[in-house]
Amino acid sequence: MPFSEEATQLTKSLVEGKDVRLVVSKERDMHGRLVAYVYVDGRDVSLSLLDEGYAAMRFSNLSSNPYNAEEYREAQNSASSNKKGLWQIDGYADPEKESGFKKRGAMEKYLELMGKGEVE
Repeated sequence: MPFSEEATQLTKSLVEGKDVRLVVSKERDMHGRLVAYVYVDGRDVSLSLLDEGYAAMRFSNLSSNPYNAEEYREAQNSASSNKKGLWQIDGYADPEKESGFKKRGAMEKYLELMGKGEVE
């Protein structure tokens, strides 16, 4: 996926070798999975990814886990408005839709944005 390497690097830089605190939700998500929020030095790692445009939230998943919903929406809206990360690819991310992402042509556009040429 576009910006997955950048998201991985940011996550590693935030958590590797550091004390991590998990806050586990009392409720499961819409698929029955446990949800945990990851914090390092008081900072929500998911919020950091949203801030940089390396993640997108799916609003439909928040009905059972509204823990940081407003902060997450604000971070995503800011990243989208500022065309950060995946928001540089017009029409790629649409968290309001069930599929979440429009994948056709996304990697090609990402590689073009990064100056990396064509997909090998």
